[in-house]
Amino acid sequence: MLSQEEIQNALKSVKYPGFSRDIVSFGLVKEISAANG
Repeated sequence: MLSQEEIQNALKSVKYPGFSRDIVSFGLVKEISAANG
């Protein structure tokens, strides 16, 4: 299973439309939750 840090790092590659910054640095990711299955 992926760790929260691995998921957050992957989300940092998602750019906010119209901007050069990612969705994590814009504060759009509030919580990361992962489960098996």
